[in-house]
Amino acid sequence: ASSTSLNIQSIAQSGPPVVVVDREFDDLQADTVLVDNQLGGYLAGRHLIQLGHRHVACISGPSDLNPSADRLIGFRKAFSQAGISVDERLFLRGDFRYQSGERCLHELLDLHLPFTAIFVCNDMMAIGAIKAAHNLKINIPGDISIIGFDDIPLAEAISPSLTTIAQPYTEMATAATQLLLQRLQESRQHQKPGLPQRIVLQPGLLVRESCAPPRGN
Repeated sequence: ASSTSLNIQSIAQSGPPVVVVDREFDDLQADTVLVDNQLGGYLAGRHLIQLGHRHVACISGPSDLNPSADRLIGFRKAFSQAGISVDERLFLRGDFRYQSGERCLHELLDLHLPFTAIFVCNDMMAIGAIKAAHNLKINIPGDISIIGFDDIPLAEAISPSLTTIAQPYTEMATAATQLLLQRLQESRQHQKPGLPQRIVLQPGLLVRESCAPPRGN
């Protein structure tokens, strides 16, 4: 069991109802509200394929976080289904923070391998990559397309605005609240708690300005 799941389990056992959002732990008995991260990664990959990209890079998050790993699975699936091979040397790992997006863009360029688009597994790293590209006089999306994941408020405010996979935050909050209210009602009425519920919500593609067909298409 991970330390995180053990901490959540200890909280749950102390009395208050617990709903885990956007994380899943096999050893944790608690209600869970998830986003279909594999679908999100698939949508990102399919969008780049439809634009004509065949040589793609990826900046993922830490491998021990399920959302990032699932996003990569879906992204790879889109290319596999299209019969397009990806170059794993262009798949780098960040830490979800702005600075690692900057660092990983420099590392990708230092590889001297061809790529025309980058899937970045969260918006903060994608914004870091866009800033680094701007400093290097690399045009986004003219030279490189960048697609993120999350749809944080800053994603729409930057220039170019970030094409991203939007998480259904409102639906997530509503589902988590409803589960908590249900558990509280069970407790007040001294009912036997039902089995933990697992709710999976779907992300969606938000097309903005940071992706375009590769040059020559």
